[in-house]
Amino acid sequence: MLTELSFLVLASTLTVRWLAGSKNSHAWRLDLLTVPLWAYFYVSTDAWGLLPLPFVLGAISYRNLRLWR
Repeated sequence: MLTELSFLVLASTLTVRWLAGSKNSHAWRLDLLTVPLWAYFYVSTDAWGLLPLPFVLGAISYRNLRLWR
């Protein structure tokens, strides 16, 4: 299951970066949807030091979404 999850978060993150580079505001909405996936992945792999990362990046994505509207 973790292998599939790692590919899912990888694909979603790459898609977000591609959309953001194309100046598509949907990138930030998709990025906000990936926050729980990343958090679950870090907890599942005992990567506790990385656990704050998706929440901080989610806050940045929320900011970017508001600015791009």
